[in-house]
Amino acid sequence: MSTFELKVAKDGGFYFNLTGSVPRSVLLSGEKHPTREAALHAIDRVKRNAVVDERYEKRVSGANRHFFVLNGDDGQALGTSARFETEAERDSAVGELKRAAPEAKVDDRSGS
Repeated sequence: MSTFELKVAKDGGFYFNLTGSVPRSVLLSGEKHPTREAALHAIDRVKRNAVVDERYEKRVSGANRHFFVLNGDDGQALGTSARFETEAERDSAVGELKRAAPEAKVDDRSGS
């Protein structure tokens, strides 16, 4: 089962990773947020927006690696995927995110 792992960065900010069905695989890494509450709000936004096709920007890096950015309904980036060798791998990760995010639980490792 996929899980949002909420953590504290070294500088005190809060961020999350959504882990996939493969152990320790990260489907989406969230942006850094100044507070725990802001990070939890971003997780809720990921859950709502993950099912909307138009929210995904499929990109190719300068190193020819495929990835995606999930945006909110306001166009703000909510998170970025890992880099993949092929379009098919990236598209598979998008499909898994769409299925997993709405029901994923939050594992709060922030100590807050």
